[in-house]
This record gives sequence, C-alpha cells and structure tokens, in this order.
Amino acid sequence: MFRVRILLRVLRRLRAAPSRAAGRSHRKTIRFLAVDLPLILILETINRICLIFDEFLFRDYRNTPIEKPVFMVGPPRSGTTFLHRLLFKDNRFTSLALWEILFAPSILQKKFLLALARIDRRRGNPVYHRILAAEERFLSGPMHRTSLFDPEEDEMLLVRTFSSGHFLIFLFPFEEEFRPLIYFDTELPKLERYQIMNFYKQCVQRHMYVFGKGKRFLSKNPGFSIKMQSLQHVFTDASFIYLARTPFESVPSNLSLFYYVHQKLPTATDDRHFIDFILEQMKNYYLYPLKKMGKLPRNQKAVVLYGDLIHSPEQTVRELYRQIEWPLTPSFAEILKRETSRAASFMSEHEYSLEQFGLSINIIEEKFREIFDIFGFETPFTETPSANMKT
Repeated sequence: MFRVRILLRVLRRLRAAPSRAAGRSHRKTIRFLAVDLPLILILETINRICLIFDEFLFRDYRNTPIEKPVFMVGPPRSGTTFLHRLLFKDNRFTSLALWEILFAPSILQKKFLLALARIDRRRGNPVYHRILAAEERFLSGPMHRTSLFDPEEDEMLLVRTFSSGHFLIFLFPFEEEFRPLIYFDTELPKLERYQIMNFYKQCVQRHMYVFGKGKRFLSKNPGFSIKMQSLQHVFTDASFIYLARTPFESVPSNLSLFYYVHQKLPTATDDRHFIDFILEQMKNYYLYPLKKMGKLPRNQKAVVLYGDLIHSPEQTVRELYRQIEWPLTPSFAEILKRETSRAASFMSEHEYSLEQFGLSINIIEEKFREIFDIFGFETPFTETPSANMKT
C-alpha cells in the first residue's frame, strides 16, 4: 500500500525545484536524496518485513479488540498534547509511545526492544540514560517536550506508507500533492481511505496485543480531525474529544511550529507561499470535527476549551469524564490534583506573533469568523500594537 507514485513525484519536484530561497541548501537536499532517504527506506523495509512476520508468528493479533477507543481531535496547538499526557497518567488508558511509532510498529519489534530494555535495566539502565541525555540535547524548540518514551501522535504510523499529508507536508513543501490525504474524508477515494484506515487499525491492534490487556486505547492527532468519518466507520464505538483555542493564539503558534520544524529539514525552503494553505487547513480542523460530532451520542463526544484546560485542568477532566461516562478512580483523582499544581507554575518559552507571518488581527478575525461565533472567543474591533504571545 506504499504510495510509490506520490513519492516519485515529490522527489522529482524536489530535485528540479529552483533555488528560490536563499535559506535552502542545495548540498543538504542532495544529502537527503543520496543518504538520508535510502536509510529511511531501508528502515521501512525492515519494518515491513517485521510486519509480515507478525502475520505468521502472531496472527491472532487480528482478533484483539479495540473497545471504546478515545480520539482527541481539533486544530493543532490547542492543548491536545497536554490533555493527552494528562489522561495517559490514568493507567486504564494506553497509547503508542514514540519509540513504537518510529522503530517498532510490529509485534516482533516491540517484543525484541522490550527484551533489550529488560537487559538494560539489569545493568542499571545505561542505554536508557544515554537516550534521555541525547533527547535533552537535540529535542528542543517551540514544540512540546518530546521523548521516545512519551505517548505521541500515532498518525506518524501512516508516514511509513506515505499516507499522512499532515506530516509529509513538513518534508515535501508541495501541498497540492498531499491535499487529498490532508482532506481525507472529502477528497480521497473511498477504497484508498479504507486501505489506509485498515492499516492504522492493524497497527493499533498490534499495540493492544502487547500493551492493551484490560485497557482503553487513547489517541491524539490533530491530523485526524478531517478523518473523523473514516474513524467512525472503523471504530464504531469510539469517543471523540475536541479541543479548541482562540485562532488569535492557535494560528500563529501552529505557523511558528511549522516553520521551525520545516527549516530544520534538509528539504527546507524559505518560500512562505503555503501560509494561505495552512490557514485553510486550520479552518477545516476547527469546523469539520464539529460537523461530524453533532451526529454522535452524547456520551461519545466532548468539547474542551484550551483556557478551561490550562486554568482548571482538574475540573475540566472531571467534567470530561462525566461527559463520556468514564468513572474517575481515587488514584487518578490524586494525580489530577498534583498536575493542577504543576500546571499553575508552568510558563512556555515559545514566543510568536501574527506580524512575523504577515498576518494581522483583522485577517484572523475575518478568516475565522465562524469559529469566533461558535465559541464566543473575544475579537478586538480595532488593531492594537501586539505583544508577543506564548503557547
């Protein structure tokens, strides 16, 4: 199911693209095509072989149930990571960690790496501590804290079949190539949607086979916001948690993250022609999930506002659990109290402003008028000199 034709098209465009941006290094692009990409393809070949071995060694994984999964959707930079990691502390939930997503999609790989981890623990965790030290050094910037051992966006699983426009657009800045994958439910043919979602479901079943006994699957993916119809077809009893934040904050925060990540990649360009594309994408990430959630039973949907979550995480989660009819255990209630105290003292160092992207309050207000009307977010009527905002 690997989308070879799209890969070949974007590679041809990348190689032939004019050096229209001073910040783009031709040497880095050549290195990516000659060294990095072959290594990535080798890794994915190993992953694919291991996935095939699963069908012989652990074929009964296909019978693993995924009962009442919970999917967190909504526009990026709206508190999804904070809420995901908070709920993950409720040990009745399970999520894919980044190490699984990147290096162990198969059951065979999971069991192999878990065996190595047991050996490392017997020796005092030297490898584990080296990995943590490397993360502190290299995984920083305006994105949320990232670790191989933390739960992460499992839509990255679809990158290995070249089926995630949400992530591939960072690496290959040709939005028209990935538009059908980004606007998944509305622009991708039905058969392709089925194939992609079936692959995702099997990846989740593999995770549940190893880690999910007696647990409820929890996933957060802003990119899944426009896959809600497809998710509902595959996971008929799923619940959806929708998070929203004022566009005055979520839009520049998302643009800041996009440019930071994109410029770190060897295929980077300084061309900002896709700002309009990102604004359109963000608008759909706001509106499409609301449309689909309207048809769900009350106990399979919930809306969480960023301001409520950040200022009152304990109360917000309690109300969320009541909405989806998920009992709050005494042990998790204690965790909520501790996390509320920590959240009160947190201050992000990620600074951004609308002006650095050529935007203004009036542009955002006009573009996202429907969002402001739905949620009642405040909208200033006049331009004022903007201070830097923080996520």
